[in-house]
Amino acid sequence: MRELRAPAFAFTCVHSYPGSCRMSTGFPSLEPLRRRIPGCPVTARRRAVVVAVVGTMYAVSLRADDDFSLQSLAAASKFGALATFTTNYFYRGYSKSDNRPTLRGNLDYEHDSGFFGGAWLSWVDFGDGDFPGHSDLEFYPYLGYSHEIDESFRAELMVSRYIFNDRIFGRYSDYNDYSLALHYRDVASARVYYADNAYHRGAPFTTVEVSGRYPVMESLEFSAGAGYNAARQVLEYDSAYWHAGLTWYWSHLAFDFRYIDGKWTSDLPSPASIVEHHEFELPLPDPKFMFSLTAGY
Repeated sequence: MRELRAPAFAFTCVHSYPGSCRMSTGFPSLEPLRRRIPGCPVTARRRAVVVAVVGTMYAVSLRADDDFSLQSLAAASKFGALATFTTNYFYRGYSKSDNRPTLRGNLDYEHDSGFFGGAWLSWVDFGDGDFPGHSDLEFYPYLGYSHEIDESFRAELMVSRYIFNDRIFGRYSDYNDYSLALHYRDVASARVYYADNAYHRGAPFTTVEVSGRYPVMESLEFSAGAGYNAARQVLEYDSAYWHAGLTWYWSHLAFDFRYIDGKWTSDLPSPASIVEHHEFELPLPDPKFMFSLTAGY
């Protein structure tokens, strides 16, 4: 296992992969250093192994020691493995763990051409224990392509699928998910997600999300993000969400402490009416603070 560090202000330009140029001036380039975790996938670099903060859908970047050989650094950029514990699986504004702690593992592969693929496995709980055969595992394979537009902008396309080990609220719920992202100097990102048959309910689910990152110091980073879910056809309500927090890097680990929140935005009489008239409910985060611990290999 390698020692992992947050990126500093000084950067060099490495053209090993599309989108891998680290700017020599300006903000540190964070986005390309992160491995792809559903919600904010990105391009890796030859000099990077990666840690992701699960539950926030915000992944954090970690660099290997400079004294490793070029061969080992190149190998690190090809494959990545992550293991994460988090107090809440916060995902696109709602909790996929019924506001309880969860575990996740991720494997990722990156090709020189910009193509990437991988999968992750996570424990989930949708609060549907009263229904027979409810799911407690979520498997997420994904494939994508990252393209460097110029030294400042990078675009990324990803296709993925959510596969559950059983039913959610009594129904089969596997579905495909598509995303398109634009990253600016790895400091700011915007992404659109689209599922044509979300949770296999016969209706689309669209999410628009923006995020930003700023290094407070070499081992400490501030990040924040916000998004909007257009999901009324699936859940009978739309929702908005936001988060902000700090990530501290030490050795092989990343510690993240974050404020998370969201709210329903549809014109419904009350939250109780949603539960009464629709069996499929995705809970908003509660409590509003969460902690994550991630190890990168």
